[in-house]
Amino acid sequence: MVMKKGALLLRVSTEQQEFESQKNELIPIAEGLGYKISDDLIFGQFITGKDDYRGRERESITALKEACRSGKVDAIFIWEVSRLSRSSIAGRMFINEFNEMKIPIYFKDRNIWTLDPETLEEDNTTKMIIGLFFDFAEAELKTMRNRMMRGKRRNASDGLATGGYLNYGYEKELETGKIQICEEEAIFVKDLFQKYSTGQYSLGDLVRYANSTPNLPRYKKNSKRGEFTTNTGRLKSISTVHWNKAVIRGMLKNLIYIGKSHFQDITKSVPAIVDKNLFDQVQERLAKNPKTKEKSRKHTHLLQKLMICGFCNNMFYGHYSYKGNHYICSSFNTTHLNCGNSSLGYEKVESIIWDFVKKHTYIFNKIEEKEKEEFKKELMTQKEELIKDRNRTEQEINKQAKAIDNLLDMVANGVFTMQDIQRKKKSIDQDIEKYNNDLAKIESSLTLIEIKLNKIDNQLLTEDDILELEQSRQKMKDIINLAIENIKVYRINRSNVVLQIALVNKVVNILYMYRARKHFRYYYIDDDVATFLPHNEIPEFVKHKIVDVCFEVTSNNNSVFGEEIFGNYSYSQMCEILERYNQYEDYKPFEKMIVYTKKDKSIPSF
Repeated sequence: MVMKKGALLLRVSTEQQEFESQKNELIPIAEGLGYKISDDLIFGQFITGKDDYRGRERESITALKEACRSGKVDAIFIWEVSRLSRSSIAGRMFINEFNEMKIPIYFKDRNIWTLDPETLEEDNTTKMIIGLFFDFAEAELKTMRNRMMRGKRRNASDGLATGGYLNYGYEKELETGKIQICEEEAIFVKDLFQKYSTGQYSLGDLVRYANSTPNLPRYKKNSKRGEFTTNTGRLKSISTVHWNKAVIRGMLKNLIYIGKSHFQDITKSVPAIVDKNLFDQVQERLAKNPKTKEKSRKHTHLLQKLMICGFCNNMFYGHYSYKGNHYICSSFNTTHLNCGNSSLGYEKVESIIWDFVKKHTYIFNKIEEKEKEEFKKELMTQKEELIKDRNRTEQEINKQAKAIDNLLDMVANGVFTMQDIQRKKKSIDQDIEKYNNDLAKIESSLTLIEIKLNKIDNQLLTEDDILELEQSRQKMKDIINLAIENIKVYRINRSNVVLQIALVNKVVNILYMYRARKHFRYYYIDDDVATFLPHNEIPEFVKHKIVDVCFEVTSNNNSVFGEEIFGNYSYSQMCEILERYNQYEDYKPFEKMIVYTKKDKSIPSF
């Protein structure tokens, strides 16, 4: 008997022991049903709360879907329905996706399949029952959350901590759970208020002062894991956490320091750290600070939201100052993290990218039919995926609209009153609104793809057209965004830079000298011809030979080098090779956009 290929989806919310327990019980069940489970088809992670289908999918489900699409999986085994999702909507959508791929799912807790494992046919009764299980799981989650919230409200009424990190200057009394003053931190808090009230310290001065003291920010001081997740979903080490203006300003405006604290509509009684007169003086000064007002953007940065730090994955942003104009890794100003990619000269990097777009992309250059077809094929694949997402989202909107109709029918037939269904209807309305927002984003992406496809078939830009484009930085920015998906930045040392440019159909490495004064030249090569390896990816057997960052030429039969170039090369060696094979362009840096004379302390020294 030939064993079919099975996959496990293990998702737990407690310790590793539960993870292993699920795996050890599911594997014999799968094998008994004729499915072999290999280690690479065991997908798992720790979870908390409810999936949001419209947000970032959990990594385990994303990886599982990819394995199913590639034909590695014949069936999926899950411990219980709620392990797939505790969301009624997300759970149904996940099931629909796997059903479309003809991948049956077996839930151990209910001993039920989503599809018949032999015929791969769907049974409407089973589908309805599984849907009800998702409804029950969501209801159970809401009950748990309500129970937790009731406990927090009771604690707030009694002046106890309600969970999470406490404001700086306070701590929880272990025996009673009461919020009390932490004397060591309170001294620091008073110091900040007093210094700012004198008028001799700006918020920036307070930040520099705070970072010079042994007082660590709350995350860095109390984090047990040594890492945290940002609002954008990125995992960061607490070593990147420093005092900053937003945190200091928030402390100076927080009423808790004069004993006024609230949890929802409940007033919590907490001891005051500063007196009201000092607090009022600080508020008056904050109100007069012009930097608290929102600033409008005066300049168009051609590469804004395109450049990503290759070392820390933070975005680069454009910045003008008296020391020169630069693109700066956002980790520097927010965390003072020394990732080695602190900044790039503004005019040079913009002129290199614009020169490359003009000379080597489909927007300005006629491309061969074969390349054009590959390019269009990639864009059409992206378009098809977006259309599928749009169709699925529209289907869910229609389902939710029908659900509302059903609820209203029940009211009309006297089964429920309007008051009974009001909360459910509100929830459905919110889901519809979120789906509509998703549709707007999908339509925007589809429009961009159509523009790209049109550009491929209508490459009629003349020299006059280009000159006209270059009169508007916004038009230049739009063209760059059409040609380039993103740019990864690697500062190799104080002189050399690698820019990895992701186009629709390939990745190109650009090498240039950051500190060039007279001769302005950049080198370029497709990454699939000469693969760029950051230092941590250089093979051990060549590290002792090459101290520079490594490029690896893995094909001895390519259109650029023929059979002559093969193996591992340093940055400088690769530049010499590209020079020899005429893989370079000379460029003229843009003139400096803005010249500042006022000293600006916010950018790094060079």
